[in-house]
Amino acid sequence: MERNLYYFGSSSHVCIGKNISLMEINKLLPAFLRRYKLRLVNPDQELKHRCNLFVPQSGLKVYIERRS
Repeated sequence: MERNLYYFGSSSHVCIGKNISLMEINKLLPAFLRRYKLRLVNPDQELKHRCNLFVPQSGLKVYIERRS
């Protein structure tokens, strides 16, 4: 699956910040989810999205609470 991901380009055109970005994502997300609890504001509402180069979403509203 990873061979089909081209977020950072590929081959000789790969982004030079790829490894730093992936490391930050892999450290930031678990740390954030460990410290905060997320709940959907409207759990019954359907998430809207469009499929383009990026997939922009709308209607995703969450409550963020600090864990004790």
